[in-house]
Amino acid sequence: PLPEPGTSSTLGVPVEDLQVGDATLNAAIIAHDVNSDDAAAGITTPPAATAGLTIVTQELPSGRVGDDYVAPSSVDPVVRLRASGGTPPYVWSLTAGALPSGLALATSTGDITGTPGTAGSFSFRAQVTDTADPPNTDQRDLVIAIAPTGIASLVVVSQPNPCTDTANPAPTCVRPGEVIVPAVSVKAIDSSGTPAAGVAVTLAIGSGPGAVLGGTTVRTTNSSGVAVFNDLTLSLAGVYSLDASAGEGFAPASTGDFNVIAPDLIVASLTHDPANPTTADTITFTATVENTGTDNAPASTLMFKIGGETTGAEETLFDVPALGPGESFAVQRQEQKTARNFINTATADYFDEFVNEAVIETDETNNTTTDDYTVIEPSASDLVVASLTHDPANPTTADTITFTATVRNDGTAPAPASTLRFTIGDETPGVQSDFAVPELGPGAEFTVTRLELLNVARGYGNTAIADFGEVVAETNEINNTTTHNYLVTNPPIG
Repeated sequence: PLPEPGTSSTLGVPVEDLQVGDATLNAAIIAHDVNSDDAAAGITTPPAATAGLTIVTQELPSGRVGDDYVAPSSVDPVVRLRASGGTPPYVWSLTAGALPSGLALATSTGDITGTPGTAGSFSFRAQVTDTADPPNTDQRDLVIAIAPTGIASLVVVSQPNPCTDTANPAPTCVRPGEVIVPAVSVKAIDSSGTPAAGVAVTLAIGSGPGAVLGGTTVRTTNSSGVAVFNDLTLSLAGVYSLDASAGEGFAPASTGDFNVIAPDLIVASLTHDPANPTTADTITFTATVENTGTDNAPASTLMFKIGGETTGAEETLFDVPALGPGESFAVQRQEQKTARNFINTATADYFDEFVNEAVIETDETNNTTTDDYTVIEPSASDLVVASLTHDPANPTTADTITFTATVRNDGTAPAPASTLRFTIGDETPGVQSDFAVPELGPGAEFTVTRLELLNVARGYGNTAIADFGEVVAETNEINNTTTHNYLVTNPPIG
């Protein structure tokens, strides 16, 4: 209930000492009920005293073109911005927007005075600075609505917080699904400037991204000519304005633009390191959750699975702390994987039948990101005997036979210097059979040649072993040896 005309009341909870000027009060943060004059003017949110420097003015009264801009109070008609806490005296200024034409702000008192010359809703940001060393400051977005003169019209007196500073959203910023505070109030004024009671006022979305305006959207003005819409909600985040209209010949009015804010959690990056992992690597997987929205996001859950892990299994779920707009949080996992293709999946704000969705977001379709990669065998050399031959093809005991063995690196990394053992027939290995092979890059070859006269006609078998002694780490250690069989005959007689 509203207080009786000319009265006000307070409520509060004791807190730490409150500094007011030179006095220290063991007081409370005090929220004043809207007094009867303010209520009659359509102001729905009272000021509140605070310990730190704070602009406590929540709303400003409307005005009318050609009339002095004054407060509804019969005791003090001056419209004045008010602050609490800090170290007075204060200095007032505007940091964004502008007052209606014809009005001015007194920097030393916060008084707003003058005669408005243009109808409409005018948004601005007020700043207060105290005289502490160093000085403290506070800012607040405010709106002044000015009605036209000479015609019956509506004027929006109390309207949603513009919430232009989305990096530091205020508690009164509008959020999807929450009741708009302060309550929107619209005043009906007849052509003589007198408040009009009993006028049915309708509110609708004037501009915005297609949300639903919930609550009671038609209200009737009271004896003070004010209709208060105290249960309005908007379903989606975005920039909005509301239009007020009435069917009894009243000119319509609109609120200023205001932000409906909400967080938006995305997986900003999902990576693996190294970029080209092998089975020998311990791979570091990183998922980074970022709040790209315009409001603080409460604590949530990240589902971060590697490869074929079960979605939502315990090892895939990670706690994400509350994140302000633009803040991020990274989760890392480390594993070794077998050689094949994998797809990792990360879902911000994950929920299922066991994990409840924690965050209402501006976009509920952009939470999931994937990372596709392939794990291969480690890069290494692979020395093989690519060929083992003799010439002539049909040798006799009279021929000096040319034997060749070619070592090739079939791997993907350079092979350091090694040894080739190349034996002919059943000779005992020794100095004559061991040959130094230089470093070989991938695909490179090295050929060793031996010349021998075999004076016994029979079958022979040659053997060549690459990387004899196994000094080179290879991808395949069982393909180093090659054999070659051939027959030596007696030369023809005659």
